[in-house]
Amino acid sequence: MAQRGRPREFDRDEALGKAMLLFWEKGYPATSIQDLCAVMKVGSPSLYAAFESKQKLFCEAVEFYVRTMIPQIWDELETSSTAREGIAALLENSAKCLSASSRPRGCMLTVCSAPEDPTSVGAKLLLSQAKIARQRLLRRLRRGALEGEFGPETDLPRMARFYQSIHQGMSVQARDGASVGVLLDLATTAVKAWESVASTS
Repeated sequence: MAQRGRPREFDRDEALGKAMLLFWEKGYPATSIQDLCAVMKVGSPSLYAAFESKQKLFCEAVEFYVRTMIPQIWDELETSSTAREGIAALLENSAKCLSASSRPRGCMLTVCSAPEDPTSVGAKLLLSQAKIARQRLLRRLRRGALEGEFGPETDLPRMARFYQSIHQGMSVQARDGASVGVLLDLATTAVKAWESVASTS
């Protein structure tokens, strides 16, 4: 009698990648357990055994996005020689990545519909990621200030919010179909406004 092959080992990252794309495309409320089972190719008992609930799966999918996608957009913010070059790189990378045709458009953290309950863990996770992004921008701007890029009167939190809003707006426009050329033009315009944004007058 032929020996039966061993069942394929569950690949958690592969499953999370598929769940991430589905949540990214449809948002949390519109994504059902049945949808998730179909795209992940698992039964609902296996899904619950691995992730416990739809909300916990969503949180892991968001964290998977942060781990795998965010570095492509954000890492040059830290490694560029000046804050201005870092933010220019962030916005240029955003234009290219957010409009890619190989995955849902826009940034998952911006365009993905959160759980309906704003007090839920999933909704709070998306809000916390927005706060982390603003803190990263502010930290880089503060480093730039220490290196002489700005005068002591510059409102750095204001600058951080401005460039975060540009990034978020690019994400929404990408989701609505804006081309990479349009997004790159927005990025260039935002960087050209650097001195005006840095000014307190």
